Amino acid sequence: IISMMLYSRNRSANVFQLMYGLFLAGAGTSKRVIDTLCHMGLSVSYKTTQRALEGLTLRAKTQAQAFVKDSDRLSAVVYDNINITLRKANQRLDNMVQQLNATTCAVFSLPSKFTREKYGHFLSSAAQKRSPSEIKENLTMDTLIPDEGLQARIDVAFTHNIRMILLNYAPRIRKNNKCSRKLRKDAAHKKPTVRSLGHEKTLFYPLPAIDEEEASVRGTINVVKHIFLKLLEFTLDLVDVECRLMVGDWLTIRNLRLMKVELEDERSNFLTMQWVKEASMPFHFQINGIHMLFRTHFGHAGDNDPASLDAHRRILRRSTIDTKKPEFNRGRELVEHSLIARILDCARFIYTTFARTEAAHQAIRANDHVLGHSILFIRDALYHWELAEAIRDGDVAGLSNYANELLEMKQQYCYEFNVEFREIMESTWLVNRWGVKGRSIPTDLYLEHNNGFIKVFIKLLTYLLY
Repeated sequence: IISMMLYSRNRSANVFQLMYGLFLAGAGTSKRVIDTLCHMGLSVSYKTTQRALEGLTLRAKTQAQAFVKDSDRLSAVVYDNINITLRKANQRLDNMVQQLNATTCAVFSLPSKFTREKYGHFLSSAAQKRSPSEIKENLTMDTLIPDEGLQARIDVAFTHNIRMILLNYAPRIRKNNKCSRKLRKDAAHKKPTVRSLGHEKTLFYPLPAIDEEEASVRGTINVVKHIFLKLLEFTLDLVDVECRLMVGDWLTIRNLRLMKVELEDERSNFLTMQWVKEASMPFHFQINGIHMLFRTHFGHAGDNDPASLDAHRRILRRSTIDTKKPEFNRGRELVEHSLIARILDCARFIYTTFARTEAAHQAIRANDHVLGHSILFIRDALYHWELAEAIRDGDVAGLSNYANELLEMKQQYCYEFNVEFREIMESTWLVNRWGVKGRSIPTDLYLEHNNGFIKVFIKLLTYLLY
């Protein structure tokens, strides 16, 4: 009956079938199921779906080229490696498990206020020629110590986070009660902000995946050349006329810097790659923060410490977590669950007594190590919570390789970049796919989502390739 109704309504076109076929392919449906639905009239065939995906890829590439070359808005490129394991149930010498190593990338727009007319001068090669050796003398140990203003902002942020945790998770507070809604609304207005990026919708232009692994310096050189010369189709004399913003995780940024060091003796400006300006993204800082929290507070087997994360994991009956490299979502859920429980347990004296470093030292000196460790965990977890809140609200002030990267970022943003160029670089940190307040995400997290969709389509292709 459904097939007959669809046929009567779509005799002159297959729009519904095509959209349904693309949806099935995006959901990871197998080739056999898609072809079966095609015979029923509910979908197009598997081959038609693949041709539509190829057409969408070429169209996206064309749109990215047009945006980068013709639009007055500034743009940046985010890229990351993608590793896909093609597993085989019955391995043989000629049919073994394989791993595809490639690179995915996308062009995204900066907020509309960053136009070429207003900010293009600060991206020019002439404006960026400065002497780093002289500038880096300004970075001293004293500049790394939080001043009173920063500590005051941390106090306000921690207080607000504790307030919201109590409002959202304290027992016997009715979530839909008129009074509780008013309390949450009033508390939301008290949320501290320092310098917000805004919530403008970000334009994305995904590019085709590159058959090159960017984990090495040579691979990074090939990826950068492929992006600008083949995908975006710049000519050699146009690429290096201005700085090109490229963002990614710590490994990406490290390889970009090593690339420029390796090519600094090349003759042409293009081959030295000094026109590439790199910026680290916050999502991988969040991942590293979870790793550090687990390394510090998870505890060890046999400690029998009721304040450790491992003790809370057992109480919550959660599955085992890799302490050296915990999976991000599971680790974050455990950290936030434990933080909420500790805050509710200490609700009467939440900040002055249980969230300051001095209180932890006093408890340890009094031989109350359980309380001391709980206080230190609350402090560290609140830092992580504040970073996540700042990212969601697009607040750029919320931000042992990542420690070095933080020093490098502080040096660049405080002493090397002028105010206008710093604003440009800060605008690459976060994106907002919906243009809605509170929905900002890190730029590198967007590419991770994109990689997830690519892996779904790759699994679908294995039905034809193997």
